[in-house]
Amino acid sequence: MSAAHFIDLNKNEQPFDLPYTSRIKMCDDAERKINFLIQECKENRIRVNKPKDGENFEELIKVVRQQRNVAMDLLFDNLDGEINNLEQFVS
Repeated sequence: MSAAHFIDLNKNEQPFDLPYTSRIKMCDDAERKINFLIQECKENRIRVNKPKDGENFEELIKVVRQQRNVAMDLLFDNLDGEINNLEQFVS
């Protein structure tokens, strides 16, 4: 029970042809930009408050979603646009 077995259902497909590949790249890019922004905050002594735990993080996500008035499945795209704007501003 302490192991997992994965079956590659797409073994005949190239990784870049899979439907979720572009989304994963977007997430990686967003993570890179967020890390850049956090580093800039540290260098400029700007306090960044992290969520206390997973439950607190989920509550914060709900609040952000409600404030922006977007559906959960559109929240990433909404935040990604803001992350891009913040990175350009800081750069």
